Amino acid sequence: MSEIERTFRLEREPERDRPDRIRIVQGYVTIDREAGTEVRVRRSRPLDGEPSEAVRVLTVKAGTGLERAEVEIEIGVDDFDALMAVAGDRRIDKTRTRIPLDGRVAGAGSTFGDVAADGGTAPVAEVDVHRGPLAGLVVAEVEFADRAAAESFVVPAWFGEELTDDHRWSNAALATSVAAGGGLPGSVGPVPGRRSEVRTDGDRPFGVRR
Repeated sequence: MSEIERTFRLEREPERDRPDRIRIVQGYVTIDREAGTEVRVRRSRPLDGEPSEAVRVLTVKAGTGLERAEVEIEIGVDDFDALMAVAGDRRIDKTRTRIPLDGRVAGAGSTFGDVAADGGTAPVAEVDVHRGPLAGLVVAEVEFADRAAAESFVVPAWFGEELTDDHRWSNAALATSVAAGGGLPGSVGPVPGRRSEVRTDGDRPFGVRR
């Protein structure tokens, strides 16, 4: 199936109550930038939830820009741990919040939209606040049912620069930069605070490198 999504950088996380935040850790098993193909694994769970609430998914994406092919398969803990070890330091750690937007989508709405007062579908921004080596980076992603909805989307005033067509800001590119000790696109030198450490899936270690 296809994923149709626009991505924007934010200056900061919006000030809102966030009872439904989720913690996401994802690692990139393989990346082919020229083909726009990537294989990743992701673990997500409620920020204040128990490790047992985590969902682990293997995802394959192909293509670049607004519309990409995407296939997802849920996997178990052992498979996740093994693939995260393969990913090594090519990983991202972030907190996500889903925020309904005041803007409207002309025609078809977001696949994650909430029903609006007028019976239409309101788009929803998935706001990712990065942790660890990429701390300080805040990005909003908005997914749509079709290209017409994406192209007619009214961008909220609090959104910043659009990153959709800039591969340097893709999660795969950022994870690769982190693994190489680099910084954000356009920055000089390593990302401040980068450390090599044992990460854990709840209380269970994964990706231990010797």
